[in-house]
Amino acid sequence: QRFGSIVVAVYFMTLLTLTMVTALAIGEVVVTTLMDIEFPNKLIPFELPHKRLTLSIAYSVISCIIGLLFGLQNGAYLFEMLDQVIYPIPSMFIACAEVFAISWIYSIYRFNDDVWLKCGYQIPIIWQQYFSWVLSPGLFATFLSEVYLQFNKSILYPSVSITTSSAILIDTTLLLTAR
Repeated sequence: QRFGSIVVAVYFMTLLTLTMVTALAIGEVVVTTLMDIEFPNKLIPFELPHKRLTLSIAYSVISCIIGLLFGLQNGAYLFEMLDQVIYPIPSMFIACAEVFAISWIYSIYRFNDDVWLKCGYQIPIIWQQYFSWVLSPGLFATFLSEVYLQFNKSILYPSVSITTSSAILIDTTLLLTAR
């Protein structure tokens, strides 16, 4: 009995610390990005003595207000809407855009040169071609199927989800063993 309550308390503290660290990391990324593009200079015409601190406080207040919405009576519905409707499509679009940008706009060969510069080895040619000709269209097809599934609920979703996650797992495993 006592051991179970200790495990629950430790588990709760682990989740609480994980949440706090994640929130701080996301906040730091947002504030640093806004400072790098000189966002406060464009938004505020007058000079602030502590721009980073002011931006951090503004970000924290806005995040707190958004977080309070989840604690209201309809917070569970808002969470469901974000989880099932709003998040999947933009995240898949961002993944497709990244793969397309690296393999077609930036060029996989320049990316390979960057990998060689940073890691000291080049990506084998078969994986370069795989990244450009298989992964890019496959991810785009996955994105289109995800969009279609969002608006057509009559299709059995778990089979598509299992197939997609298996393909991503196999892709990642193969790319990690490419060296």
